[in-house]
Amino acid sequence: MSELWVPITLFLAIAAGTIGFLFFASRNKQAKQATLQAAIQRGDALTPELIAAISNERSAPATDYRRGVLLIALGIGLAVFGRFVDPGGADHDRGGVFHLVDPGGGVRTL
Repeated sequence: MSELWVPITLFLAIAAGTIGFLFFASRNKQAKQATLQAAIQRGDALTPELIAAISNERSAPATDYRRGVLLIALGIGLAVFGRFVDPGGADHDRGGVFHLVDPGGGVRTL
């Protein structure tokens, strides 16, 4: 029974992360709309620069670069972690998603 919880937990974690991301992205868009509505109700002037600043969804190139470096480092860290952690103990084959290099030589498939 305990072996069944591992894939269930994996898929629940992926679903929770996706739902959380979508929830907070939607909440951010609603907050932007509420800000624009409050400015319109107060009678503030909505300049094109203000609207562009509020509705700009594009990331800066430096942010994209930092995010890419972070994801590469995370991938390398997971690969190293997976390479040195034995998931099944000494009696099991050193298989797994991150165990790409066989200790005896050669490359494993995913």
